[in-house]
Amino acid sequence: MIENKNTILGKAKTWFRETIVINHTGNSQKLVDPKEFNINPFLTVYLANFFNR
Repeated sequence: MIENKNTILGKAKTWFRETIVINHTGNSQKLVDPKEFNINPFLTVYLANFFNR
């Protein structure tokens, strides 16, 4: 059971890195003025980690 959970988590991490992070990286490179976006305050920790890598 724990192995199944670890497998699922591993696949989710891979998918997130290969899909979401790549899209966010591409979109952030297009960003000229951060004021153009309405940033959800619940995502500030995620965004801080994303932009500091």
